[in-house]
Amino acid sequence: AAGSHFGSSVDGTSPAHSGQRASGRAHAMPAAAAAQQLPSKEVLSSRSADEREVFLEIRSWVKARQHGQGELAREAQALDAEHRKSLFDFLCSLPERKPIFHSQAREILSLLAGQPAWRSGGVLEDAVLSAALTAPRRGSASSRTGSMPSGARAPAGVASAALPLPPMAPAPGGAGGWPQDGHKPWGMDGMPQPPLPPPSDEPPAGDQEVDVDDDPPPVQPLDGFPPADAFGEKTRHDPVDTFKDLRKWARKLAIWDLREAGRQLDVALRRDVFRFLTRICEKKMYSSVGRELLSMLLSVEEWKEGQALMDDDLEAALDRSLAQRPSPRPGPLEPRTLSSPPHAAPPGGYPAVGKQASPPSVGKKAEPDRPSRLAPPAPPPHALAPPPRVPLAPVGIATPLGPKTVISASLRAHVEVALRSGGAQLADGQELVRLYQDSGLGGEASLKASASDKETLRLLLVLATQRMRDLYVDDLRRAPNGRAVHFPHLHIDLQRRNFNTLPENVRASVESKIRKMEKWTSLEKAHVLSAKHELTIRYVLAYALARAKATGRDGATWIPLGMTTGSTGHANAVCLLAGRGGEHGKVLVYDPNWALNQEHWVHSQKAISDALPKVKRLLEGTGVTVADRAELFGNGLQTSLGSISQKKAWFSSTVVTSRRGFPICGAVVHLLATVWVTTGAQSPIDVEAALADIIASGEEGKALVQRRIAGILRTMDARLSDRGEEEFATSIKKRLDNDRKQWPQEVLSSGGSITLTGAKGRVCAYSW
Repeated sequence: AAGSHFGSSVDGTSPAHSGQRASGRAHAMPAAAAAQQLPSKEVLSSRSADEREVFLEIRSWVKARQHGQGELAREAQALDAEHRKSLFDFLCSLPERKPIFHSQAREILSLLAGQPAWRSGGVLEDAVLSAALTAPRRGSASSRTGSMPSGARAPAGVASAALPLPPMAPAPGGAGGWPQDGHKPWGMDGMPQPPLPPPSDEPPAGDQEVDVDDDPPPVQPLDGFPPADAFGEKTRHDPVDTFKDLRKWARKLAIWDLREAGRQLDVALRRDVFRFLTRICEKKMYSSVGRELLSMLLSVEEWKEGQALMDDDLEAALDRSLAQRPSPRPGPLEPRTLSSPPHAAPPGGYPAVGKQASPPSVGKKAEPDRPSRLAPPAPPPHALAPPPRVPLAPVGIATPLGPKTVISASLRAHVEVALRSGGAQLADGQELVRLYQDSGLGGEASLKASASDKETLRLLLVLATQRMRDLYVDDLRRAPNGRAVHFPHLHIDLQRRNFNTLPENVRASVESKIRKMEKWTSLEKAHVLSAKHELTIRYVLAYALARAKATGRDGATWIPLGMTTGSTGHANAVCLLAGRGGEHGKVLVYDPNWALNQEHWVHSQKAISDALPKVKRLLEGTGVTVADRAELFGNGLQTSLGSISQKKAWFSSTVVTSRRGFPICGAVVHLLATVWVTTGAQSPIDVEAALADIIASGEEGKALVQRRIAGILRTMDARLSDRGEEEFATSIKKRLDNDRKQWPQEVLSSGGSITLTGAKGRVCAYSW
């Protein structure tokens, strides 16, 4: 399934489309539409009426009569002037109150105002009409309320007030964010970002408050969702308009709000939405964006619950829709010319690596660097070692939708050296999965605790969970050149979880320490990690960047990120490259399943991008600059490292090649970070592209990367074992002892205990 823990893609010819195509615009008025009445003037003037439903009735009524010769003019003559004035007043003011209907309301207004019969009697002044048609679109509404669509379940404990949403940057291509070629609408457009004002090197004086929202009110997730009857094959609603509304609604919501929407919608309605999207995918103009939206919803488990996909016809339609995606690259990466300058080598260049560093069995030979009078002679093969520490600095980075990365021969050779250092023998892919589970890197753990009060218990459980994650962060810190990158003891968790309100005194202290670039206490960190998703992301990013500058490791920051994609979790990462000299920094989101030519929706990119404006405000005056949006990169390493199978039907000449990645996403992310800091490269984009090139070069290259992952996992397992250098229970106790020094006296005096169980049954019992 799309968005599952396993990365997958399919090559081959898709079966013939047998599903019925969605009908186009009707030119004959259906009987139901003819019988429909325009809302009365009392309803149009009422403040208590549901504006969304009223507008949809108006639009359906107009659309049904739009193509009939003289039909709208005859209807206007049947209405009195007061009724027509009420209608125009409603349409002129609707975009201000309901920005989601901005374009549609103006379309209907222009259509009616263009006919003299409708404006007769002076019901619409030219100045009012001009203002309504030319007023700029509002990025957010001051308040948004809407009725639940039929088929929705009322959420438990969700307030009716909704959070005003910031305007989203338009996607590349045509107006309104619709690409002209229908390709990759969710990525970056590669346009240069406007420069920020030069930052000040001095932190702000005192503890003045930064104007950042406190705990944001809950969003009403179904606000703007199309009506339930719009998804049927025989409906009065235009399918293209419905799809545009659905896509706009889905793209404005974060992953946690999409989950809540899935919980509120019943199974039948969710099934209708999936059927509707499969029909949209059959339209050539909308096939790409249709598959994008389909991938987005299929990656949210709540949308598939209750057997929403248990339908033979629907499953067949989904297979056809998703099989239309471009297949992954079958061969090595082909260098192209970058629109921006190629990724530069570290200052001083990479250390010289001889031609022997890349044997013929691993694919293409690395061309030797030109001799330099300043560079020492290349070492013999047996003396090759990871390069020394090289300071990192941000460079120009190609956007995800731009040309492929040009891989230098020197970098590729150093990546191969890093892969050969510490590899382990591997029997098959199943052994790799077992090693991943035994290491605990995938989050295999359970906790039990007792404390004097519920609040203390909650915070200590969050803190203990983070300390278990820190075991693997410290592996990256110990890697060669690991201290050149800031690896904070933090984690961004987009998975389903309960959250708690951030106390005002804790919020003030957290923000003050970010501005002063001071360390949080352990309990402050626990408060932030257990707050609402949007608050956690905002404070974690700002704090990580502030501490990176304070510790002198501000070249780059790496933060693990986890999210739910079904019954299991999926590992991503955020890489923050700081800007210098007033330049923007870079915010990169890495997904081991995502590739340039795949329509795989990555929720984490949107979650990070939505938080960046508030992160910039938190860091004002610190001299740290942040990008306006997050950029996504990847070459589908998890899928490429998995299994490949071919299948041919009995009575068909088509051979279908299927690639399915092993469930080791966390290990792939960890591998990239390890090789990146080991090589001393400036950008993880270059290193990840070199890894993809090595894998694509042949089976030996793929096996080389798999063996390096196996070596990393075996080392983790051995280090945390009972006789390891960092035994699991001893290491956890040491970390909690350090945290305990900052716990309040009332927590210590009341006593309590925590029992942590990690992979392979490793147990740590801690009490105070």
